[in-house]
Amino acid sequence: MNLQMDVWPVAVATIALESEIEECYHHLSNREMHFAAASAAGNCSRQGGATKMAVSPFLDAFESEISRVSNALYNLLQSAESIAAALLKDANGLMTKCSRKMMEPSALEKELARIKSEAVSLQDRVLRLKQIIRHNADELTRIALEADGKLGTAALDETERYFNKEPWTDDVSSGNIVMFLSDIFSIVRDIENSGKDKDGKGWVAPSSFERVTTKYWVREQSLPEVLLKSVSELPLLIYGRAGLLHENPKKPNKEDLWESLASPISSIYFDSPNMDLYKERIKRSEGAKLFRVRWYGNKPKGDESIFLELKTHHECWVDNKSVKERVVIKERNMPKLIDTSDGMWSEEYAVELVKEASPNEKEESIQESAALLLEIRSLFCKLKLRPCVRTKYTRCAFQSSKNNNLRLTIDRDITVIDEACIVQNKGAWCLEDFSVVLHGCDCQDSLRCV
Repeated sequence: MNLQMDVWPVAVATIALESEIEECYHHLSNREMHFAAASAAGNCSRQGGATKMAVSPFLDAFESEISRVSNALYNLLQSAESIAAALLKDANGLMTKCSRKMMEPSALEKELARIKSEAVSLQDRVLRLKQIIRHNADELTRIALEADGKLGTAALDETERYFNKEPWTDDVSSGNIVMFLSDIFSIVRDIENSGKDKDGKGWVAPSSFERVTTKYWVREQSLPEVLLKSVSELPLLIYGRAGLLHENPKKPNKEDLWESLASPISSIYFDSPNMDLYKERIKRSEGAKLFRVRWYGNKPKGDESIFLELKTHHECWVDNKSVKERVVIKERNMPKLIDTSDGMWSEEYAVELVKEASPNEKEESIQESAALLLEIRSLFCKLKLRPCVRTKYTRCAFQSSKNNNLRLTIDRDITVIDEACIVQNKGAWCLEDFSVVLHGCDCQDSLRCV
């Protein structure tokens, strides 16, 4: 089954709209001259209705054109999504035939090449469609601004009303296509690897690992290209979940990538009153440490788990590489960690806190986690660490569920929140989600502005 989607160059009827602007401007100018003459003669009447009549031909034409272009682009997006769904069904069917050895190797190789080629072609066509959408949005905005300047209309408001939904803001359709392609390329890789190393287990973040990180800024308009190209190299990763994103590829479900599958992540960074950790980190001193508390989704409460993470920087001349380590405790134990009045903890108490949060861990892992917790406690006792700043963002991750060799993450909606002046009373150790204000205001003790 060959799947094709021709991306016709949908375009705004620019010349027609510009002509309407000039025609309406001519009529409007004549009406204003007539109104001025009538005013001089003392025979003046209100011209609001006349002005509205003069510009209505353009407004009608503009509304009709933006609606036409929107529908055409939306239909192309839906067509791309439908093709992706059909291609996933083909890929899943090929996997079934492969696992049951129902095809000759040569035939399997041919079909696999076809599916891979069509997936790559779909990537390119969707990217071309994104460019067309952006170009049309720019043209409509330009025309709206020209009309508003010459005719005194509110055409720009009309464009924004359309631009707040698909196909102009196409996170839903783009996200669906990205998820389809992620599963398609995952199946292709599994067939190419003959299903090796499939243990059925979901990916779990390691408690300690060496890392080499490279970070980039990406413009929002380039994000679809990054997402679409990334899935051909690495699958979308959902924490604690293995296999395809679509549980039933024969009847694929529709989900909003950023609403349903991306993870909201919050991290609170701690430091001393003199910002000792920050200063050493900036200097990249050997052994410089960074401590943060992290959670996913809504802020944990009580018996819910929270992650304590300690990063240690090592210079290239040191035998050890930079490392990130993490240990899990229950959220209700955070005030105990911050309160250093009782000094260092015993090893037994650290083990108790670790077991409380991770009762099913192996003894060796519990001992390692307890040792890390004691190291963190030592930092609190030595430097009097307290919450300084919180970062919050939505993360989309690409990584094989089978290993930690390569990982790509994309963070959106990045927010920075001041935690430095939190009043730690009534057991509170940081701001609650509801007390974070996302706009300018007169700050009070219970509020922090972003």
